[in-house]
Amino acid sequence: MSLCIKYPDVVSLAGHLFAESPELLSFILDAEIVAVHPTTGEVKSFQELSNRAKKDVSLHEVKVCVCVYAFDLMYLNGTVSELSQ
Repeated sequence: MSLCIKYPDVVSLAGHLFAESPELLSFILDAEIVAVHPTTGEVKSFQELSNRAKKDVSLHEVKVCVCVYAFDLMYLNGTVSELSQ
């Protein structure tokens, strides 16, 4: 299943990155998505993340907020990271 269907908020975030950074053409990010409390940012349990709707979710229907924890930029605008080789 495409994660785009399950995480429209993350797809929207990526769209904003491209819109705000015209020099950004492509990237591959190694990251983890975790559930968070919408106002405090407190990390929630994996169970809460797994209860998130899985199909045909529109942005305004998202009930479980998430945060993207990036830990490696593997590819950027045609260049592979030295750490990924």
